[in-house]
Amino acid sequence: MGSLHATFIVVASMLGTGIMTTSGMVAEAVPDAQWALLVWLLGGLQAVLGALCYGAIMARLPISGGEGALLGQFYSARLGFLTSILSFVLGFAVANAATAMALEAYARSGLAYLLGNDDPAGLPDKSFAVAAIVLMTAVHASRGMNGMRFQTALAIGKFTILVALAVSGLLIAPQGQVKDL
Repeated sequence: MGSLHATFIVVASMLGTGIMTTSGMVAEAVPDAQWALLVWLLGGLQAVLGALCYGAIMARLPISGGEGALLGQFYSARLGFLTSILSFVLGFAVANAATAMALEAYARSGLAYLLGNDDPAGLPDKSFAVAAIVLMTAVHASRGMNGMRFQTALAIGKFTILVALAVSGLLIAPQGQVKDL
């Protein structure tokens, strides 16, 4: 894996569906933009502290396998195995399903706006979500570097769109409103 792929794997994991979906929820839950920024700063601090803790533990016990392997070493092999299974199911499968369902909501909302009707595609519920999961499974099941290239291209596209949206928002915001944030 080259540095481009590695960089955009990290970018994709940081700028994922969670941050896109929860930003609106945070904005609704707090009184103003300063509080929303504080929430994100505190979340970032928590992430940094968590990474430092994992780094310190891994420096003392350099094994691979994530938290399941660590818990297996510290407590019991059964607890480590159970944690690994739960992490796989809840950390990956559920997260992928949630991401696909968010894609469904965004796609339907965008198409409804563009086409001017409530059910733009006339497709059954969750059809975009299922198609996304099937497509990504097929891409990653293909041989060679196709999955990594596709994932990198998606991450670059997502990053480019986010930068374009941020710059556009700053350029088209009425004078004086940007500094009030």
